[in-house]
Amino acid sequence: MAVPNLPYIVDGDVAISETLAVIRYICETRAPWLLGEGLRARARQDSLLHRCFFDNTNLRSLCYGFVVGTGFTRPNRSREFPLRFQVEGFDAAGFARSRAAVMLEEVTEQGFLIGPRHSAADLFLYEHLALCRCVDPSLEEALPAARAFRERIEAIPEVGPGL
Repeated sequence: MAVPNLPYIVDGDVAISETLAVIRYICETRAPWLLGEGLRARARQDSLLHRCFFDNTNLRSLCYGFVVGTGFTRPNRSREFPLRFQVEGFDAAGFARSRAAVMLEEVTEQGFLIGPRHSAADLFLYEHLALCRCVDPSLEEALPAARAFRERIEAIPEVGPGL
């Protein structure tokens, strides 16, 4: 593997790293329906995965002490949990909540991001919302849609038990 990084997958003679590439490979080889059916669904899937990945990266960067593109650097990189970041006017909980709200607006009337069943983007959004809850423990109180989405994903028989 030219650039080993987490996450990664080694599947026979195939070795891939980077989150979105790993998600796509696993879906293509094991559950292609998770990527959506048809060009429109797949394009929407890619758009949502990339947007959620960008938000997730920014939030994870905060956990390491900076926020990409803001000039914000957290001087005290403590390991306290839940994570508490309100330093010099930067409201991390508000940041997490606002980005979660934007992604949750994409959930369709059918309860998922792409259509009537869960997709790779839904599973990635589930993980992202878990990170948002670490930064903002009151996220689900402030955004009932976040709780509803989490419960919907956890109720999927082939997914919930593994979470």
